[in-house]
Amino acid sequence: MSDPQHPPLWLWYPERRTLPGTFAFFRKEIELADGVVSARGSITADSRYQIYVNGVRLQRGPAPFDPRHMDLDLLDLTAYLRPGKNVIGVLVCYLGYGEGGYIPGIAGLYFTAEFITASGRSTIVSDASWKCLRATCWKAGMYQRNFARALQEDFDEQQYPRNWHGIDFDDRTWRQVKVRALPENISLVAAGGGLLHHLYPEDSAGLTMRARAIPFMRETREPVAGMVNSGYVQWLVPPDEFFDAYTEEAFAEDISRSPIVSTSDETLFPLSINVEEGHSSAIVFRMAEEMTGFPYIRFHAPPGTVVEIMFGETREQVQSGLILPTLYLPGHWLRITAAGGESAFESFDYEAVMYLAVLIRGASAEVTLLDAGVTRLCYPFEREADFDCSDELLNTIHRAGINTLRNTCLETMMDNVVRERGPYSSFQGDCNTTKLALYNAFGNSKLPRRMMTLLAENQSEDGWLVDAFPYYSTLDRMWQQLLRLSCFSCIIIECSPGLIYDLYQY
Repeated sequence: MSDPQHPPLWLWYPERRTLPGTFAFFRKEIELADGVVSARGSITADSRYQIYVNGVRLQRGPAPFDPRHMDLDLLDLTAYLRPGKNVIGVLVCYLGYGEGGYIPGIAGLYFTAEFITASGRSTIVSDASWKCLRATCWKAGMYQRNFARALQEDFDEQQYPRNWHGIDFDDRTWRQVKVRALPENISLVAAGGGLLHHLYPEDSAGLTMRARAIPFMRETREPVAGMVNSGYVQWLVPPDEFFDAYTEEAFAEDISRSPIVSTSDETLFPLSINVEEGHSSAIVFRMAEEMTGFPYIRFHAPPGTVVEIMFGETREQVQSGLILPTLYLPGHWLRITAAGGESAFESFDYEAVMYLAVLIRGASAEVTLLDAGVTRLCYPFEREADFDCSDELLNTIHRAGINTLRNTCLETMMDNVVRERGPYSSFQGDCNTTKLALYNAFGNSKLPRRMMTLLAENQSEDGWLVDAFPYYSTLDRMWQQLLRLSCFSCIIIECSPGLIYDLYQY
């Protein structure tokens, strides 16, 4: 699709060291003399991207990939373009740490699109003409959330360049992008850099990009279904310290008083919230059912107000349960510092959520909660699974099973969204039974095929299958086992025969 004389290049912000959790904004302005007949292309990034055209978000990606074979996502921009000035905006997050579905690569963005108008054809690619801004609204260099989750979000809305993806935005202070001179259609891992040693493009045989093998997820806006509890959290240590380190005996919960000053008589929102010095006002919400997606919130608050959102699958009755428990420390939370006025925020990474706890502190006046919930992700299955019988208990069990499949079968087949995002094949279970359910209940073969492809391609030159590649903790286990520091290795005994069984079955 791209012009051989003007191939797409890998782009990044002009810096020599990229910290984990770094976000970067990219803009490309284009002029179209006529209406667009067709505008199609492809995009990918290390590690994750969101693409906008004239301020409208098109899609998110890529799906977790084997770094030797990066996923290349198809684009259709046709419906979002108009005659005159247009803007393509891309937000990219470089994870930096290895996690459940990702092995650390090198930060970068790749884009190409062919435009067909009444005047003819033109090609737009990622090249030196793009402009970029290193985001200061997300705190870069944050710690890894846990061994299987890389991104810890700490977002300062006061630093956010509003309408950065819009036509009227002034980007004169933005920098020109840095380009990486690599052959076209080659995985970004070939860029080398600080993570790799003595790797050059001529040594990169077998490193490719290939078209995404699964459809994009379906997104629906799901508001919280109700309120579970409210009260005050008194901080006995600085709250930032608690969220950084989960300090023991760091707070005391009080549900004898509610911070809710007023609420609607007919709907859950808006909620007027009182905030006291040295405390967080806490409201715990529940979803209608557990779901996987992006937690979101909308509120009105004075500038500098800090809102922490905690999310989880369950609640433990530890004190009053205003601080949600976590499966793996240091926890599952994100932070927003308000710019003042109305704020709307949606997490960049998706979560498994049944409960949302909203903690508000540092406000100089009342805060009004306007909305909260989850932008739910669901795989667009070929057919809908259904079950019904005369026994309501069996119906409930089967509905729960179907919902579990919806939550764990997204861009990969996972056995636990809270913990990890790697594909699995094992005699001990993991995703073997999931594959059967996908075939029989949803008529789906693409996810199992992608899982088995990822696993099969990971066979080493010695014939080993390294567990759930590209699940990064697998590589950690190798050196731990070799040093006799762990009884776990790559689970090769499970994975290798498990994959053979999968291939035999299907």
